[in-house]
Amino acid sequence: MKAKSIVILYYIISALYAGSMGFIMGVYSNFLRSAGLDEFWLNMVNVSYFVVITICEIPTGIFADIFGRKGSFVISCFLEAISFLIYGFSRSFGGFVLAETIGAVGKTFASGAFDSWLVDSIKHTGEEHDLLKIFSRRGLITKVVLIISAILGGIIGDYGLNLPFFAGSIVFFICGIIAVTFMKETYFEKSKLSFVDSFKEIKNTWNRSIIFTKSDRNFRFVLIISSIQMFAVMAPNMEWQKVFSNLGFSNSANGIIGGLICVAMIVGIILSRKAQNCVVGEKRLMVFIQILIGAFIALTVSFVNIYPVLLFFFLHEIGRGMFGPLMESYTQKSITSSRERATLSSFVSMTGHFGGAIGLLASGLIAKYAGIPLAWIVSGLILIIVTLYIGSNHNKDKG
Repeated sequence: MKAKSIVILYYIISALYAGSMGFIMGVYSNFLRSAGLDEFWLNMVNVSYFVVITICEIPTGIFADIFGRKGSFVISCFLEAISFLIYGFSRSFGGFVLAETIGAVGKTFASGAFDSWLVDSIKHTGEEHDLLKIFSRRGLITKVVLIISAILGGIIGDYGLNLPFFAGSIVFFICGIIAVTFMKETYFEKSKLSFVDSFKEIKNTWNRSIIFTKSDRNFRFVLIISSIQMFAVMAPNMEWQKVFSNLGFSNSANGIIGGLICVAMIVGIILSRKAQNCVVGEKRLMVFIQILIGAFIALTVSFVNIYPVLLFFFLHEIGRGMFGPLMESYTQKSITSSRERATLSSFVSMTGHFGGAIGLLASGLIAKYAGIPLAWIVSGLILIIVTLYIGSNHNKDKG
């Protein structure tokens, strides 16, 4: 495949994968609340997702590096389809945890594999490429699709909060079929190792990845900065629907809010490239943006009037939109070992989701016993403080 064809396929599959998730964007937490879960147990459902991801990220990343990124991504699509299907039929904490567990395993099969497939496939063609441009454009495409699917999911949710999950399951299945049919791995040599030798290779891949992580300061920066953001954004991720429902928003209105979140992130993605002209170095820019995100999270719940609430909520989403492509580009640039690229990408996802699990526990407890506003303020302040500390310790690094 030529580089252009590879990138186009990457955009199409990314859009389908994101669109599947978009259907539940405006109804997810309210669906859990409709089953009788309070703020803490609602977060505990999501904690199960993050814990499983933390455990499975590295094994599935190693699987992708040894046995192929295409197969790993295809497995992800079909597991996500099953997860959404189970979710749609569930009405209990146990059923939700089962669905989250399957979905988490599915997510880990994709997290390191899909971007690694793109990067190494393009490298194999020998053609020039701009990763930041590709990731930024992918972000724009997926956010447009998310807007459409979030609005549709909100409308469907007015007829039944479980129906958006069924719609997402169908699209995940279609995404898997397209991946099976069109993804190629011309650069990849399938393992001819025996069962025992395969486990030895898994151990060797793990050891090489650990050595790289210990030796590369920029990669460790990526691990820390991503995990603290995941910690902080769990409060708004899980509780924004409740915040706007308390302000009188319906399920369909929350679906529109979900779509507007995507618009805000699109604005952020566009600004991410322009911001590089104002701040020298991707690392410094990421630190600056993350501090703003923390401030806007705290400010969102510091007002009772709908207009400043909406303003600061969407400003924080714009910041997250700016941060995403920069983070993806900087991560891939910091990974200089192509052989373990999927495994090292999974390291980033693993540490991020570990931070998310801690964030869910902390924000859930604070929201239950002290209220949602305090949970958001504490999350925002911790993001600012830790980012300032990490940024000051890395301010001598290039990039």
